[in-house]
Amino acid sequence: ILICNITGVAHSGLARASVFIVTVLSVSRFVAVYRPMRSKRLLGNGRIKFFIALAWILAFGISFTPFYFGKPYTYKVFIPTCYFEEGELVANSTLATTGTIYALTSLVPFILPGIIVTTCTLAVLLSLCQNS
Repeated sequence: ILICNITGVAHSGLARASVFIVTVLSVSRFVAVYRPMRSKRLLGNGRIKFFIALAWILAFGISFTPFYFGKPYTYKVFIPTCYFEEGELVANSTLATTGTIYALTSLVPFILPGIIVTTCTLAVLLSLCQNS
């Protein structure tokens, strides 16, 4: 169980960290294209480092969600990894807790960054097409 929890946290944390870091990079490129004269001041090295550190902290903070709800990572043979079975936890919880679980495991780490990355990328592409 200990190894499963360690690998579950590592797998989940690294996946979320990569999504958050790509989001930070997309926003920095967006600012560089749309505010080139202010981009150094708005997103200097110190701020980028802060946001990347925040991405790592958030990613691994969210990865510890199963322990907060008292349901550790479990190993399933058909999926060769340890993972958090949120569906079972959602079925046995109240509506308020279900919303919190959904927000921490799906909305914050994947849906919102996906929307941000898509919007920034499309805006940069549109700007490049208009300038050429």
